[in-house]
This record gives sequence, structure tokens and C-alpha cells, in this order.
Amino acid sequence: MSVTYNSYVFGKARLSVTATDVLVKNRSTTNLVDCEAAIRYVLGRQTPSGGFSYYRSWGVEEPGAADTYHALAILRFFEVDIPHAESCRRWLGAIQGDDGSYSALATAWYTLLALDFLDAAPRQDVVPWLTRRSDILLTQVEGEADSPRLLELTRFIDLARRFHVVTVLERCQEAVATALDEMSEPGGAFVRGAPNLVDTAQALRLIQVADLLPNRRMLAFSRSCEDPLFGFRAVPHGRSSTIEVLNAGVDLMRAFGAAPRYVQAIFRTIAACQRPGGGFSRQLGAMPTLEDTYWAVRLLVKLDHKNR
Repeated sequence: MSVTYNSYVFGKARLSVTATDVLVKNRSTTNLVDCEAAIRYVLGRQTPSGGFSYYRSWGVEEPGAADTYHALAILRFFEVDIPHAESCRRWLGAIQGDDGSYSALATAWYTLLALDFLDAAPRQDVVPWLTRRSDILLTQVEGEADSPRLLELTRFIDLARRFHVVTVLERCQEAVATALDEMSEPGGAFVRGAPNLVDTAQALRLIQVADLLPNRRMLAFSRSCEDPLFGFRAVPHGRSSTIEVLNAGVDLMRAFGAAPRYVQAIFRTIAACQRPGGGFSRQLGAMPTLEDTYWAVRLLVKLDHKNR
């Protein structure tokens, strides 16, 4: 039996979002990029503590949870052993407070998923903190529905599912559906007032992790953003693109069983974003980061896996 809230249906979809939803184990993604250089770039970002930081390029040895997650995800894809794995586990474990809390939801999400890559668990039970956090999050959702809230809701529900916080999931469903209705354009794109491909794809990820059925009008919007030069643009008739925009377009296409029209253009755009040091930048000419390198690798794998 399905349950309907507004225009969204629960109970039928079973599209899970995981940390490695696309990281299939195949190294030969495309001959347009230098995979070995990308691996060297990632390994070179590990700090003495075991965590990772893209700022190491400037001599900064302060690792971050997000950088560490992105680095481990890339290494997992390439089936490269994680150097100093035990040090990395200890560093990640120390991020959690003694009461099981984290400083922010994003920090918790990156840390817990990174620990999972290392087959490690958090030091303290995270369920009480997630339960407390749900009260704050749902209050914020009711008062303000904006682009960052899409991402925060997605991460929260993902963690609630991973740690089987059933009562929290039940409370979230109606709030999620309400937020999605408030934020969507009549044509199915997100967010209201400034529809773009990235926010529409983030809404899709929230729909998937919340076991909702996506609106097929999202596919029509993504089609309108296709472009023969870059592959996708952020908005119809836009002037530029980024690695994030390309991921958004491909995610939307695959959710509806469709294929991008300009796959080779997407490959060329990704390749153009690889910097001399092996890492990838958000767009042509920008500085490489671990996050952008992750999104580039993720996208290459999705396209290669789809077109094999």
C-alpha cells in the first residue's frame, strides 16, 4: 500500500542513495583522463593525522571530514589501499563528541560514511543525537524551504535510514513532501523562483532517499538544459557549465531510464577540467579540489557503466 502526501507517493519507490551508488569497480573509464595522475593527486592530500586535505597544496596540514570522505570514495573506486588506514580511523572517530554528537549535520554525514568505507563504527551511539537533531531540522523545514535545505534533508534521512531510526523517518515523510511542494516550479524544476539543474537533481536525491516517486516533469527540464558543447548547462540557454551541473544532468536522466544526448561532450568537459597535478576543478581553469575530483570520477563511472 502506498501513502500519498500532496503530489508525492510513499511506499512504491525503492531507490536507495548510498555513498558509493555509482562507484563500480572498473578502472578503464575513458582514455580522455589520466586516472593514475588522479590517484597520485588524492594520495598526496593525506595529512600526517591520516585525514585528507586539499589545502596540502599550500602546506596546510589540517584535514577535514568532507575532504576525507571524498578521498576515500575515490580510492575505493580505484581499488587502491588506503594508506595509514588505522590513523585515518582514529582521526575520524575523534570528530564525534563524547555524548555522540557532531558539530553539524554535514560533518556527521561525511564522517560516518567515511568510517563505513573503513569498516569502522562511530565511538558512541549516534541514534540519540540524530533523534534530537530531527526536532531542530523539522522546525527549520517548516519555517523555511530553500536550496540548502534540500541537501540537509537528504543527508539527514540517509543517516536515519543507515542507523534505522524508524520513528524519525516516520516524522520526516510529511515534512519532506511539504517542503518539496513548496520549492518546486509548476514545470517540475527546483527551486521555485530560480529553477536550475543542480537544485532539481538535489531534489531528486531527496525524493529517492525518502522513497518517493519522482515527477517526470523533472526529466523534461533536464532535457531543456542539454547542450552540444558542454553536455549540460545549469539552466536552459545558460552560458557555462560545471562538473556539478554535469552530475546533476546525468543523475536526472538515469532516474528516468533516459540517456544524455551529448555523452562525448560531457567526457570532453570532464577531461578539460583535469589539472596538471591530476586533480579536477569545478570548471575549466579553476583550482582542483578533492570534492570536484570525486564528482568528476563519479560522473565518469556513471557514464562508462551506462554505455558499456
